[in-house]
Amino acid sequence: MVKKYIKLIIMSSSVFFFLIIVIMILNRNNHNYFEEKNLIRKDKILLKEEDKNEKLKNSINLIWVLEKEKNEEGKKEEKNTKKISEKQKKIEEKIKLYNKSLKSKEKILKRAKIKKDIDWIKVKLPSYELFRLAWTYEKNLDYRLSILNEDEKWKDKYIVIPSIGLVMPLIYLEKNSKDYNKFKNWKSIDFNKYLENWAFEIPGTSKNWYWEYGNKVIAWHSSFWEDKPWRYKTHFQKIIELDYLEQIWIYKKNENWNYDRYIYLTKKSYNTEKDDISILKPSKWKNITLFTCTPIWWSDSRWVVKWDFIIKN
Repeated sequence: MVKKYIKLIIMSSSVFFFLIIVIMILNRNNHNYFEEKNLIRKDKILLKEEDKNEKLKNSINLIWVLEKEKNEEGKKEEKNTKKISEKQKKIEEKIKLYNKSLKSKEKILKRAKIKKDIDWIKVKLPSYELFRLAWTYEKNLDYRLSILNEDEKWKDKYIVIPSIGLVMPLIYLEKNSKDYNKFKNWKSIDFNKYLENWAFEIPGTSKNWYWEYGNKVIAWHSSFWEDKPWRYKTHFQKIIELDYLEQIWIYKKNENWNYDRYIYLTKKSYNTEKDDISILKPSKWKNITLFTCTPIWWSDSRWVVKWDFIIKN
């Protein structure tokens, strides 16, 4: 009996130990399982966070790209608006010039009248574009000469009247030439050959230079034959609209091949008879006199503008 009990106890204890071992193994497996599960969960959480971060980065990049595109579009719009505004300014300037040219024509016609308007005589002023530098007081001669033809640049003398935008080369006779001596001695010369291209400085009216005492006289047409190739057929109509204290600049090439500028102010602007030779007389002052024929397309009278010397620079 005792042996039986001992066997039974041994068997039961072995079963008990076996069960304990099984339980331990199961617990261990469960623990590993839960650990793995926790790790999987953590990985999922990390993946979700990484995904969120990636999405956030992508959204930030997208916003940056969109902002960049917006800025570029804004810059393009700004450039376009600038171009439009520049074009508008140019158009507005042209309109202003055109309106000024209309007022100029009205003033000239009111003062000088037109005898006739016929096809073979050029009586109209050229395009207002040729007077686009009106009311600009830039003294740089290159700026002024920008409206002239290439063959008209680097002449010895120029007339510039800033307020009306008139720029013209000025021709003259050399003091040792035959025609100069003829005119000085009151003998007739053919003026027409000198009144073909540019304003003409009448010889003998003053032997002195521009800044010295005397009366330099300059003449040109107010109208001329339409079929002639000359550029300045009607430019001198512009002097008819001049008033008191407007400037005229005479540019003269010096020995260094630079230009001296002589500034004069308007003293008188008036109409006189065609046989009024007082405009050619010498003066004890430093003067210049410009004149042209009136009415336009005729020569019954002369429009005269007298100027007083101010400064040389």
